[in-house]
Amino acid sequence: MEQEAFYAIALDKDGQRVESVTSNPGHLLMSGLPDGGRAGRVAERLVAEDMFSGYGIRTMSTKAAGYYPMSYHNGGVWPHDNAMILLGLSRMGFKKEAGRVITGLLEASRAFEYQRFAGAVLRS
Repeated sequence: MEQEAFYAIALDKDGQRVESVTSNPGHLLMSGLPDGGRAGRVAERLVAEDMFSGYGIRTMSTKAAGYYPMSYHNGGVWPHDNAMILLGLSRMGFKKEAGRVITGLLEASRAFEYQRFAGAVLRS
């Protein structure tokens, strides 16, 4: 999705892009798949205001038609999703973005017993 400088989440039954901005393309960073330029755009997009809640990357952009932060798939913050993205950001050298994500996650962890996210879905 060139206008978003991001990857579409899927193709519909007619082969058309589903143009919702989600956290899923962040998993590509963990695999090392995008080249430097595309990887940089993905990293920037993941920590943009509509994707980064302050304590983690949302599963869906606040600008998406289906955004609903109380929904598991449509805007919640998944600690395990953020962990995979964080690994990719770190491996690919996006230190500023990785620092922002880990700082947010650590801050959020203070609200949980023993600072553990076990079973948590953070609502933004």
